[in-house]
Amino acid sequence: MPGARASANGCFCDEFSRSNGSRSFRNAARYSLWRPVSACVTTAIGGAYEPHLHFLFHQDPAVACRPIDTVEGAGMSRNLLLLFSLLCLTAGPALAHTDAPDGTLLSSKPCPPNPNRSYEDVVRMMRTNLDSEVEAARAENLVMPPISDAQLTAALSDRARVEEGLAYRGFECRVISYASGGLRIAGLLWKPIETEGKRLPLLIALRGGNNKFGPMQPWMYQGWYAILKAGYVVLATQYRGGPGSDGADGFGSRGDLDDVRNLVPLAQALGYVDTSQTFVFGGSRGGMQAYMLAREGFPMRAMAIRAGAGSVRDANRPKLMPMQARMMTDYAADPEAALDRRSAILWADEIKVPTILFHGTADWRVPVKDALDVARGLNKAGTPFALHIYEGDTHSMTLNAPDMIVRTLAFFEQYRTADGDGAKSPQAEAADADPR
Repeated sequence: MPGARASANGCFCDEFSRSNGSRSFRNAARYSLWRPVSACVTTAIGGAYEPHLHFLFHQDPAVACRPIDTVEGAGMSRNLLLLFSLLCLTAGPALAHTDAPDGTLLSSKPCPPNPNRSYEDVVRMMRTNLDSEVEAARAENLVMPPISDAQLTAALSDRARVEEGLAYRGFECRVISYASGGLRIAGLLWKPIETEGKRLPLLIALRGGNNKFGPMQPWMYQGWYAILKAGYVVLATQYRGGPGSDGADGFGSRGDLDDVRNLVPLAQALGYVDTSQTFVFGGSRGGMQAYMLAREGFPMRAMAIRAGAGSVRDANRPKLMPMQARMMTDYAADPEAALDRRSAILWADEIKVPTILFHGTADWRVPVKDALDVARGLNKAGTPFALHIYEGDTHSMTLNAPDMIVRTLAFFEQYRTADGDGAKSPQAEAADADPR
C-alpha cells in the first residue's frame, strides 16, 4: 500500500481490526491474521500514511501468537508484604476529612524499601506476577498460557542496567497524602534527592484497577528510574477509595478526575517542578482517565497510554461492568451517558493531546481493539500520535516494558522545551547520548 508504514518483520492485517476483539483473544486460530509483510497491508487505521501518523508493529512472524498476559501495572497481586507495608504507612486510624485547600501536601514519608535487591529478585517477582495472572484469567474462564523464564530474562534490560535501577542512587520515593475535595487522598512522589535550583518537568502516573485492587506500587518500573534519570519528577494518586485515601472510588467520576487535577497545585508548591511541562502516563483504567482528562482540556503536553481502557462496554469480561457501574456516581442519573463518558473509542476525535499508545495482542484484560479504535479517532482529528502493537505481549507490557519507556521518553521530548523557548532540554540531549 503506497505510503503505509510497517515494521521490518511484519504488519497488521485489516481483517484483525474488523474481527471481534474479545473473541479473537480466546481463539488462537484468529492469529493466523498476523502474517509477514508480503501477505498483508497496513489498512487497519484506513487510508495512506500521514505525516503525523506513526503506526508501528512489533512481531516475529516465525512465532505463533499466544494469549498471555501479566498483572495490572507492576503486579496487582504481587509482593503482599510490600502492599501491606504501603497500607501500614498510609492507613492507620480512619482518616478525617480536611479543610485544607485542594492540592495541599498533608504528609510525606519514605516509601517502603524495594523488596527486590538483585536481578534474580526481579526475575522471581515477574514470575510470581505472571503465575498470579494465569490464575486470575482462569477465574474468569479465560486462558493465559505462562511465559517461560527465558522470555522473562530476554525481556529485561541487561543485568547492569537493572542493578543500576535497583541501586536508585540520587533519587527517592515518598508516600504522600494531599487534600482533594475535602478528602485526604494518598499518593506517591518520585524525585531527585537534590532539588535545589531545579525546575523539572512533571509526569503524572495514573494507576489502573479500582479501590484497593491494583494500587500504584512504589517500585513500579523500578520506581520510574528511567523517567527520573531523564529529568522528570513523577507524581501518582491512589484515587479516593484507594489505599490510605478517604472517600469511595467513582471509577472515572468527577471526584477521581479532580484527584488527578489537584496534583498540579501540589507539584507547583514543591518549588522544583515546572508544571507548564506536564505529561501523563496512564495504564488500563488510568488510560481511560487520561483520555477523559485530555478531552476536558487538562493542561498536559503529551500522554502515554499503556493498555488503556477505551470502552467500559467490554464483552470480554462481562462481570466487570456491573461492578464498575456501581462505583460510578453519575450512572444512576443517566447510565448510557455515564458509560459513553468513559469510552474514548466514541469520542477520540475530540482529543487534541499528542498521544503514544502501547498495547499487547495477548492482553486479556483490555482488548487490543480499544487501542486501534482510539488511534482511528486520533487519526481522524489530525492529532499527533504513535501506536505500538506488541505481538504476544501482556496487559503490563511484560516483554517490552523497557522499550515502552524508551519510546515514551522519545515521544515526550518532542513536546518538551527548556524554559519554554522551544529548545531541546539538557536531559533530552543526555537521553539522546544514552537512551536507557
